Amino acid sequence: MTLKEIANEVGVSISTVSRVINTRTPHAASPEVQQAIWECVRKNGYIPSKKSCKSNANLATNNENSSARVIACIFARNNMSIGDNFYFTGIAKCFEKTSLELHYSTQNYFTAMELNERNLGAMANLHLDGAIVIGRHDKALIDRLHSVVKHVVYTGLAHPAGDDYDAVICDRYQIGATVAEYLLSLNHRKIGYIGETEQEISYEGFKNTLKSSGYDIDGKFIINVLASMENGYKGMMKLLEEKDRPTAVFCMNDHVAIGALRALHECGVNCPGEISLIGIDNIEASNYTTPKLTTIHTPMQELGSISAKVLVDRIEGGHTISLKVFLPFSIVERESCRAL
Repeated sequence: MTLKEIANEVGVSISTVSRVINTRTPHAASPEVQQAIWECVRKNGYIPSKKSCKSNANLATNNENSSARVIACIFARNNMSIGDNFYFTGIAKCFEKTSLELHYSTQNYFTAMELNERNLGAMANLHLDGAIVIGRHDKALIDRLHSVVKHVVYTGLAHPAGDDYDAVICDRYQIGATVAEYLLSLNHRKIGYIGETEQEISYEGFKNTLKSSGYDIDGKFIINVLASMENGYKGMMKLLEEKDRPTAVFCMNDHVAIGALRALHECGVNCPGEISLIGIDNIEASNYTTPKLTTIHTPMQELGSISAKVLVDRIEGGHTISLKVFLPFSIVERESCRAL
């Protein structure tokens, strides 16, 4: 496939396709156009030639890389379908773009539930050069992958389940601990939580930090639900049924927090006047809520991009030891938290 054919399929100019594919400029085209271009690229297995990456002079050049390298993407969480978590799919898109620049195509997407014997057999027939695993996972998943794929890199907010493969991580345990420290610094002592509790590392860091500071979390303030806006809404409604309410609530991610914020608004509970709220991920919508959501910024783009570079370096023999790359996070203070 050529740039011209991509342009015709998407309905844009060849120069627009070239800017999106061959440069890192975020304003190369509208988000909708960029998404359409990348979906076309993935669907057709296009890989840019080295010539087109070095120069845009020959915009309609054919793909000169006849031995296309292919990578699979695995979404590890069993309770998640591909596309229903914008954060993980955002990481995947950044991984995909950087891989493409390095002449590797990400064409195969699976969830952990789909890695059965049949699909593993199909993956073996693809002769994959590598695979990325995104999200919370276990060692058994990596072992199954290694039976058909030699090179694997993990990325996400959890520690890797083993030491024998590469990982690019933003430490979710420390994120939870930082949230607890932040709310305590604002003099909150009755603090709630909405989100998953089983094997959820941010919750463990949050809970343990509160406990070590002498403020063990009250069980009635813990709402154990899967992460979604709807469950955030329902979880906050349940908290509001209590006469003794928390003064601050930590939500597992921004989607949960946005749902919780709606519940507060519908019940006439002022945020942050009566209840402060904080999430994780710093998704785009968190800056457009009322009030604007205080959250933890995690480096989604870098998690995807650096993972691609680490995996390609591994495939091409650049390193042989197992790398563990830890990326920083930061608090984004907006309007949904206040000091007591």
